[in-house]
Amino acid sequence: MQGLKKLLSASRLGQALVHPATRLALRATRTVALVGTVSFASYSSGVHDALADPDGQTEQILKMVLMSTGGAPTLEPDAPDARLVARLGNELVLAAQEWLSHELEALEAKSAGGTGVGGSDVHEERLRLQMHLRTMRRQWRFVVIDDPAVQAFVTDVLPGFVFVHRGLIDLMRGSPAQLSFVLGHELSHHILEHNEQARDLQRGFSLLQLLVLATVDPTGLLSFVAVELGALGALLSIGVALPSSRTHESEADALALQLVVRSCRDPAAAIQALAELAELEELEEAAEALAGAPAMRGLGTWLGALIVSHPPTHERFERLRALLPAAEAEYKRQGCEQRKSQLWRAITSNLAA
Repeated sequence: MQGLKKLLSASRLGQALVHPATRLALRATRTVALVGTVSFASYSSGVHDALADPDGQTEQILKMVLMSTGGAPTLEPDAPDARLVARLGNELVLAAQEWLSHELEALEAKSAGGTGVGGSDVHEERLRLQMHLRTMRRQWRFVVIDDPAVQAFVTDVLPGFVFVHRGLIDLMRGSPAQLSFVLGHELSHHILEHNEQARDLQRGFSLLQLLVLATVDPTGLLSFVAVELGALGALLSIGVALPSSRTHESEADALALQLVVRSCRDPAAAIQALAELAELEELEEAAEALAGAPAMRGLGTWLGALIVSHPPTHERFERLRALLPAAEAEYKRQGCEQRKSQLWRAITSNLAA
């Protein structure tokens, strides 16, 4: 080995190869290549399985998602609550299609008007909107989980699905507009690619940790702190991931309000969903305090604000209240009140006959 080093040191190329900076770069390159290979192999395997048996893969993933939420059964599609959620959800899907079509038209008008939008930027944005429009035109499934939890969610491992727990329906049973807003919020996460962004960010975190450990950790101390104690991941999460998640929630709220209006649901009633959820949170905090658990109100401190993934619900409600006048103006512009009156007259006329 010593002889090889002397031989390499005799030339400029050899000196460059044995230089510490070169070895550091090679080590980092090997790490990136390894991570990329593993990720690509996993992705290719998943694509192969999905192409071989798309329906079977979907059902298998659906079972895994349901097990991760506690394994509660789902309501049959013809159950009243399931029909209600499906009807509201499909209204929102149509509203999302309309919104995306409007965004495409606005983009083309801006491009044709020569307002300074770059050609490549317009092309990329056009492709993105067209892709989302195709996504919203797929067959969406709204799954009701027979569980008392007050929760709804989407997951990027199962696109085209929105999950709603029965507890949320019970909480908002008297107001379809509120339930519509929550469903619109979850659809908005899909449209705005929040799950994909979060996944890419997590991959970046993992790669960064590996690069740090591979290049600047000759003693192994950093590995212990970063991996065993999770310090590096925690710092990255607090500094980047959680603020990004809180921003995503606010963005999804704003788009959900637009979708609610386009489906002719009263926007003022819709955002009361957040007031209902805020009240529920306060009741839960009070119950935890009586039981001797740490009060969640402590999350209102600067430390709590750093470690939560969602903005406080009452803050989300106040942000939407600022958007309410514009939403109500759009609601009137679309003639929603007249359309509802005509529908009600038609229903009462049919009942009388």
